[in-house]
Amino acid sequence: MEAPFILPYQSFFIEFMDHIHNLLVEDIEGDTLFTRETLGNAKIFTKLNVAEDGKEAMDFLTKAAFYSNAIQP
Repeated sequence: MEAPFILPYQSFFIEFMDHIHNLLVEDIEGDTLFTRETLGNAKIFTKLNVAEDGKEAMDFLTKAAFYSNAIQP
């Protein structure tokens, strides 16, 4: 069986997939679920953190309080 052809940008993406972290700011649980399903169906495997509002997002980004050990997106 012949190996699949992979373009240079694809190999870069595949190699660093585990290092991609995203922050989704969304207060509607259904929209969060839709985003997770869409990323999964597109075979985009990333770490998706969810903040329910702007305050929580800023706490996450500045590593305040509960998010002191959070990995930055």
